[in-house]
Amino acid sequence: MIRNMTADPGRHPLVATPAELVGKVATRAIPSGAPIPRDAIGGESKLAIRVPVGMRAVSIDTTAEIAVAGLVRPGDRVDVQVVYPGADAISGARGAGRSRAQTLLQMVQVLAVGETVVGTQPASSSDPSTPPPPARTVTLALSPDQVSTLSLAKSTGALTLSLRNPVDKAQTATADATSRAPDPAPQTIVAAPVRKVSAPPVRRPSHAIQLVVGDRHETIYSGGEAR
Repeated sequence: MIRNMTADPGRHPLVATPAELVGKVATRAIPSGAPIPRDAIGGESKLAIRVPVGMRAVSIDTTAEIAVAGLVRPGDRVDVQVVYPGADAISGARGAGRSRAQTLLQMVQVLAVGETVVGTQPASSSDPSTPPPPARTVTLALSPDQVSTLSLAKSTGALTLSLRNPVDKAQTATADATSRAPDPAPQTIVAAPVRKVSAPPVRRPSHAIQLVVGDRHETIYSGGEAR
């Protein structure tokens, strides 16, 4: 219930008229029946008000390729994928390291795209023929554990968002994808040098010749000495 009370705006910055409350939300607890301080209410476009209790708002830099051609809008649900480059991709050379991709988070709520916050889009933005405004950031609602997971992935890999059907709430088990191992570089086979082996010298057969001089007998072998 809203009740009018007399107050000095200079000393007590309180809400003076019901018109000041229209379209606003409370940013902190206000006791029942108590005057409403102006600093206890905020506009609907204030992002902090839209963050679900227990969640955190984290923004990631995006391009049209990362954010589904720029068609992601506040209130959508997305999955977050990350690609970790292998050693070969980092060095730009052929190597044993393979790039790896995995689904990091599923069913993540988009809180804001650029400066457009969920729940504050004009009615015309629901027209499919109206192109969404260009934005460099997408803000997601994450649990504290998911914030740590996403922060690590941002520092070591490249992020991609995939848009989900709003009625599809299933958490799907996905396998990691790994790039194909590079083809081995062609190798030239060099034949070992052939060692030449010299043939042993051919030994010519010797012939015995009997030499008789008087009563003296000698045997002479061709190519040798007398015996």
